[in-house]
Amino acid sequence: MAALAIEVLDAVVAKLNETSFGAATVERLILPEIDKVGLTPTIIVTLSSKEVTDIDRNGERINYEVGVALHYPVTATAEIDVAMGMNEDIQNFLSATDNLK
Repeated sequence: MAALAIEVLDAVVAKLNETSFGAATVERLILPEIDKVGLTPTIIVTLSSKEVTDIDRNGERINYEVGVALHYPVTATAEIDVAMGMNEDIQNFLSATDNLK
């Protein structure tokens, strides 16, 4: 089952890599740890949760919740607007109807 979760995360990373979000890079992390020293704009894709529900004696349904986070170094007030704009661009891209396939 872990392989399926990684496959789902990799699909989200691939979808995010279809476009550009400024200088941000996209990474899949299973256990995210962010080093604040030398931080560059990074979009992190990780598994937030997994829920398994029995359907019947022979089957189950698995729901994965994927977390997407933007790590953006801010050293001046003006950069906050840039980071917030990038965050909104990511949200709009992921919720676009064409990207739900």
